[in-house]
Amino acid sequence: MRSNARKKGYKVHLKIIWTPIGPGDRSQKVLVEQQNTTGVFYELGPVTHDHQGVYTCHTVPQPDTFTHDWHDIIWVAVVTVALVSPVLPVMEGDNVTLSCIHRNRTTKIIDTGFQAFYYKNGKLMRQSDKLSANVNFRSVTKDDEGLYKCNHLAWGSSHDSYLTVIGTVDRLTGTVERPPGEEGGVLESTMWKDNIDTENGVEAQLYSPVSWREYFDQMEDVSVGPADSRESFRVYKAGTCGPLLVLLHGGGHSALSWAVCTTAISSRVSCRVFAMDLRGHGATQVGQCDDFSTQTMSRDVANVVQACYGETPPPTVLIGHGVGGAIAVHAASNMLLPTIVGLVAIDVVEGSAMEVLHSMQSFLKGRPKSFKSMECAIEWSVKSGQIQNLESARVSVVGQIKKCQVEEVVSPERASPVVDVVVEGNEEFYDQNHINVKENTTPEVDLSDNQSVFNWRIDLSKAEKYWDGWFRGTSNLFLGCNLPKLLLLAGVDRLDRDLTIGQMQGCRLAQNVAL
Repeated sequence: MRSNARKKGYKVHLKIIWTPIGPGDRSQKVLVEQQNTTGVFYELGPVTHDHQGVYTCHTVPQPDTFTHDWHDIIWVAVVTVALVSPVLPVMEGDNVTLSCIHRNRTTKIIDTGFQAFYYKNGKLMRQSDKLSANVNFRSVTKDDEGLYKCNHLAWGSSHDSYLTVIGTVDRLTGTVERPPGEEGGVLESTMWKDNIDTENGVEAQLYSPVSWREYFDQMEDVSVGPADSRESFRVYKAGTCGPLLVLLHGGGHSALSWAVCTTAISSRVSCRVFAMDLRGHGATQVGQCDDFSTQTMSRDVANVVQACYGETPPPTVLIGHGVGGAIAVHAASNMLLPTIVGLVAIDVVEGSAMEVLHSMQSFLKGRPKSFKSMECAIEWSVKSGQIQNLESARVSVVGQIKKCQVEEVVSPERASPVVDVVVEGNEEFYDQNHINVKENTTPEVDLSDNQSVFNWRIDLSKAEKYWDGWFRGTSNLFLGCNLPKLLLLAGVDRLDRDLTIGQMQGCRLAQNVAL
């Protein structure tokens, strides 16, 4: 750590002060104090949590002396993303590069080849390109001074770092008035981009939808049932060999909810991923779209898998979350597929599920009825906490809402009347093969001259009569499945009576697992 000051022929009184961060003693401590013409130095030993705090440089200026107090923050935490920025002040007119780095906790390899989002004083300001986590500032000014941090969509945010800018620029001539003895050009940039995104543009791009192609190899509409009443189920596939992982999403979501998880699984094991939109969800088109019984939905899973892989599919592991987990339990319990070799239920507990069902209607009524754009829906999903992972929201929300024509819009959250026609305005991200999918046989309309909103694809409130049947008895069914099984929960405190007994008898449970 270095404190720097320049002066004409005089020594400058400098000291570095440390203020601890966190609970306990917050009193300041002077680490080093001396008079010098060039600066003072202080070296920290092996950094531990005890070194966490704010480090500041203080000076006692004298006539004809230029000094500048600065501060830096040292965090010691389990983080993998860090912002590399100048520690010492930079001059107005200098070129500055900020770098976002990611350090793999296992391999210790440092990576900068990803897209990073940069924040200044807590507000999103710009982003890097997709192949480099650097952003560059040409000829910085005092307006660029502030607290910066960077963010990666999957790995999280760095801690804050303060950028100090000194000197002034003559706005008429463009020349820099530098303090005595200071020289410019300390950080040259070789990757400057002239097309700086505006704040609104960056914000919109942050919540823009991402194509399913980034996560799956193939999208297919699978037809099942008699020739005179065929039903179409949307499925997404990844991988070509190994066991078959059938992924079943939760209520109100779609198969795209598994996109980020699919990438994580495929990078670790050789397998075939098969994610499907359940009845009434996503892009699935069925005759009885209001039949959400566990018998019908579990039979759907078996029919679709066998339509794709024949009467004897590859060794199959059923993996379901929420309602999808309950469907997986029913399908496995009834051995609807002859090659099931494993069952994974995520956040499926009969007792706690039955307790919260009475509040489901209030929850559904409390969320927005519609959105003015896909980006607004993604932003709401993240900021409301409905989806914790921004990357997952960008790829999956497309499967939860649909674009509809409205004749008269009162507000973005109150649109009436709505002509229930799905217009795949984001077909690149959702559906390349089926555009203008019609519901309720309403004639196709041209939205170019009309207003439109995005509504939920499924009204879960209309499925209330099936809620009880989704979860009642699932704990005993899960425990009774005679095959390898795994239950993933946020904590064992969520277990109901039957599952608690099962845990005591040695059933395999996992807790604190986040997908």
